[in-house]
Amino acid sequence: MKRTRTALLAARRARALAARGQEVLSRKRDALLQEMLHAAREVLEVRHDLGALAAEAAAALAVARGHEGVAGLQAAAAAARRDVLVDVEVRNVWGVRVPVVRAGPLGRRPADRGWGLLGTAASVDDAAGAFERLVALALQHAPREVRLRRLAAEIRRTSRKVNTLQYVVLPRLAREERAIAAALDEQEREDLFRLQLLAQDGDAVQGD
Repeated sequence: MKRTRTALLAARRARALAARGQEVLSRKRDALLQEMLHAAREVLEVRHDLGALAAEAAAALAVARGHEGVAGLQAAAAAARRDVLVDVEVRNVWGVRVPVVRAGPLGRRPADRGWGLLGTAASVDDAAGAFERLVALALQHAPREVRLRRLAAEIRRTSRKVNTLQYVVLPRLAREERAIAAALDEQEREDLFRLQLLAQDGDAVQGD
């Protein structure tokens, strides 16, 4: 490590830059924490709704199976089979890529499900409607789960960077700055001492 004025200025600039980086990352972490808390509240609410809908759909399916039997439900499912179009976009939240999912309407009228209304029990329609609502909510909820997990991962990464700057980089740069400053002070004292010796020698020569 050089012990010069230029090195001292460079050390001070490096420490100031690291301090600014820590401040920016700390602000980012705080903003991400707020986002994550908001996302967590949404996830908990929707998980509760998903659990209730899943229980409702399971109960409706049990009733429909009792009316139609397994073979009847399989035939109804084959008749009602269809594709579900989903549009996925990605947006950026403080450098975190989070998905946004949009799906077309999933609920259908009984006449649009592909089976004969007279030959199929109403409980089958009830079960189909319950599962359509469940799938719609699951598609709506999935991005929230992904967003929550990615925010948590980014907070962990940002926290590691903040801690590295705060507890490793900044103390090291501060030590280097103090060492350079101390070496320059010592050099100045030595130079002053030599000047004093030269001055004393000059006075002694003039006295002779």
